[in-house]
Amino acid sequence: MTFGQSVDGRLDGTTPTAAYSFDGLRGEYLRISLRVTRGDLDATLALFAPDGSLIVRRDDSPEGDALTIQLRLTASGTHRLVAARFGHGRGTTAGDYTLSIDRVGVSAESGSALRFGDTVANSITNDQYEVYYSLRARRGDLITLTMRLDSGNLDPLLQLVDANRRILVENDDFESTPDARIERWLVPEDGQYLIVAGRYGGAAGTTTGTFLLTVDRVPESALGNTPQAAVRLFPGQPDEHAITAERAAIWYVFEARVDDLITLSMNRISGTLDPFLVLLNADLQELATHDDIVDGQQRDSLISGYRIPSDGLYYVQATRFERAAGTTIGGFRLTLTITGNAFDTVEPDIERIAYNASAGGVLNAALPRRRYAFYGNGGDTLTIVVNRVDGDLAPMVTLLDEGGATIVEGSASSSNAVIPRITLPKSGLYTIIVSRSDGAGGFLLAVAQRQ
Repeated sequence: MTFGQSVDGRLDGTTPTAAYSFDGLRGEYLRISLRVTRGDLDATLALFAPDGSLIVRRDDSPEGDALTIQLRLTASGTHRLVAARFGHGRGTTAGDYTLSIDRVGVSAESGSALRFGDTVANSITNDQYEVYYSLRARRGDLITLTMRLDSGNLDPLLQLVDANRRILVENDDFESTPDARIERWLVPEDGQYLIVAGRYGGAAGTTTGTFLLTVDRVPESALGNTPQAAVRLFPGQPDEHAITAERAAIWYVFEARVDDLITLSMNRISGTLDPFLVLLNADLQELATHDDIVDGQQRDSLISGYRIPSDGLYYVQATRFERAAGTTIGGFRLTLTITGNAFDTVEPDIERIAYNASAGGVLNAALPRRRYAFYGNGGDTLTIVVNRVDGDLAPMVTLLDEGGATIVEGSASSSNAVIPRITLPKSGLYTIIVSRSDGAGGFLLAVAQRQ
């Protein structure tokens, strides 16, 4: 059963008992009621804790009244309700009943478990400088916690802690107010989290007062409307949404590491939707876009083999051709795939280099060449330069594709070698070989991306 729900049943010689379960949390105030609606049923009602122990039993209600249990739960977990007729199998009464369960509040005492939408009031004193509440949340939930000053000179401090008591996020003064607020925090994993409501300075602090703590979650209907309420996207777990006349885009967010190779596919599953994908960084700067691949009547959008430039959060805007100005609508399926790291197949002795970066080294008879790997995107245009920095080195430079075949050899002089402008034919790994035609000495290799 769920809170606010009523169920109807019948108890008789064939069915003398009926069991129900519900998810209850420590600190919740409940009102459970069983009312006989027909027959001469002499009913009983029992509530059992998650460990199976009996919490309370009710029978012999006044004539015409319901059996009622009102209490505060002392443990979190699956509770069991058993409705029965007096005497169970040996009883003689029979009849219909209605059973209901309502959550009428939650305790503000430290240690209580909260649900989204709850507000509790408590106080911070010199003897109680922290108050604890637990919260169960799912991966991808976007939650907001607010600790608002109610009275006194309290300087609120709000922390969210995981099961290992590691502080995940905290806030002292929110936007120059005395209140503490953790806004739109993205839950990383399913689990139990601890809310710590305290004061700045902890045990050493001096402020005291009362506060109101509110726990909220962005509703499902609001998820995806803005980057701040983006839908959490996980590799290999497709998400389905729809583009409508009123909703031109759905926002997603995911986490990736530097040099991850990702693929984003947006497949139309209904309607006339002409999919359009946009990949953005944490600052909402566009990194890549794709309109559609037309296969018969099917329209899909694909960003394939994109190399992540740095660790962090990335956003996806799943939209339609011409975005807000577009007119196509319909359902889509968005899938994120991480195919591995761009440098997984690179030999350990090959150094890495990135666009607009440089690397130095020395060449001589004992070490006649050095190799550098980089991941390039198809269509990128580069200039690769090797300059001598000391000695009498006459450098050379060669660019190889992923299979080891030569793409181009640079022109060389006595002191430098250059590939003046090369447009990469496709996305993938490339290798630069810096070698010498004569002499020995130090060099500096630079790879510059051109517009």
